Amino acid sequence: MVKETLEELKRVCQRERELLIKFPQGDPEEFLSLQEEKRKLLTKLSQYDLEEIKPFEEIVREIKEIQESVKALLLSNITFIEELFKELFPSSGETYTPSGKTSFFKRKV
Repeated sequence: MVKETLEELKRVCQRERELLIKFPQGDPEEFLSLQEEKRKLLTKLSQYDLEEIKPFEEIVREIKEIQESVKALLLSNITFIEELFKELFPSSGETYTPSGKTSFFKRKV
């Protein structure tokens, strides 16, 4: 049961990565659906003891690697969207983040 759940989580993460690679042509509804599915799988996995998951360390490592690439793709896509908005709406209300960078998504409404 644990292995099947981990394999399913790996499949969901791989599909998530595929959609992010195809950005912006990917299907946002499918992406959101994958997020919900991933949340359910993680909740299910959290109910297992560590000893039950330990035999599947290789799958966990693969999931972690996929998630690292997903994180990098998300950051890249956010930067792309922010740059696009800057070009389209140069006078939009931007604020500075603690790191000093401007961010369209951090602006006050």
